[in-house]
Amino acid sequence: MNFGMLWGIFKRHLEMPSFCHPGASRNKSGINSSAIGFMFLVAAFCLTACGGDSGTSVKEESSSSFVIPDSVPGSVSTSSKKMSSSSRMNSVGSSSVGKSSSSSSVKKTSSSSVYVEACTEEGHLIQRSIRGTREKEWYVCENGYYVLYVQSSSSQKVLTFKESFKKDSVFNDEIEYGTFKDSRDGQEYKTVVIKSKYEQFEVFAQNLNYGTQIKLGTTEFDDKKVEKYCYDDDPWYCENYFGGMYSWSEAMGLPKACDSVWTGTTPECPDSVAPGVVYDSEWDDLQIQGACPEGWHVMNGFEWRTMIGADESNWRVLSEVVSGSNASGFSALLTGMGYCGGSSGCKFGGVLEYGDFWLPKETDKEFAGVCAFRTLGWYSERNATLKKNVLPVRCVKDYKTTD
Repeated sequence: MNFGMLWGIFKRHLEMPSFCHPGASRNKSGINSSAIGFMFLVAAFCLTACGGDSGTSVKEESSSSFVIPDSVPGSVSTSSKKMSSSSRMNSVGSSSVGKSSSSSSVKKTSSSSVYVEACTEEGHLIQRSIRGTREKEWYVCENGYYVLYVQSSSSQKVLTFKESFKKDSVFNDEIEYGTFKDSRDGQEYKTVVIKSKYEQFEVFAQNLNYGTQIKLGTTEFDDKKVEKYCYDDDPWYCENYFGGMYSWSEAMGLPKACDSVWTGTTPECPDSVAPGVVYDSEWDDLQIQGACPEGWHVMNGFEWRTMIGADESNWRVLSEVVSGSNASGFSALLTGMGYCGGSSGCKFGGVLEYGDFWLPKETDKEFAGVCAFRTLGWYSERNATLKKNVLPVRCVKDYKTTD
């Protein structure tokens, strides 16, 4: 519509009788009041159409946006702030994060969240659970921060967990690791020396992976050999540093019957795991070989506590693959667990969310101690779980204790 057409409409509007405009009135000049309003409308239209001096139209902002959740580690509380997907920005600093390709679309989720956390490996993918649901989202390392993973087109292949897993990022490149070869099957393990002010010991920098794989839910066992599980009954996990998973009795080198009774109390479980232990603190010093190679033992409470330190934070021991700093070189993964309880039967769960390790400690006839890790920096070696659940094991080289 050009200016001439607008003038014609305006002129006819001036000549229109007042009864055509219910509620309209004429001022002293005789001009219909609604015509005055129409004049302002025309003026506004001209300003908008002309777009100022440049003669270009104003671009609209994208309606899609990222919302940063309040409780994400490393994020700023921004419950009322949004980040436009048409720009690259973050809540931590001025460096840009996010996708801005016009052909990309953000994966819609119930959380509508961006996981704001620093990262170093461009393109690295991680998964995080959506709060309040059992669903998970993928986040990609871009320009120094993890952001919601965006597919460039609907036909692009969605990476599976195994395809996105960065095997080369499990260990700390700045740590000098040792190597131990298990003579029982020829497998090699990286080792690292953990030092404190008064103690030091050598420990596996990866989970034990010795034994014959059996499927979760198996009811017949062979006490003459070590039997392990692999997460999701998939050998890939055992072979890629998640290691084997064991029931407590298997981890301690005991008959399967010991998962349901106090050790040393029945003919089926004749040997006590800790003869002579009187005080609870004495469990922390036990060196029990269990499923570990000869000359090594299952990591005990004292060793876990020495490695974690007084702050009881797990970030120093978690691998970068699960967003830890791995400053100690211990390279722990959040392996999840396998459990057989309740009406749901046996199942695996919790990979990348939590990781528990067996301790050589009985807390009840059916329960044993664990060292527990969670994604939010939490650590505890005071928890317990059913002996028949299956968890990984770390081995420590035997040493003489000092009184």
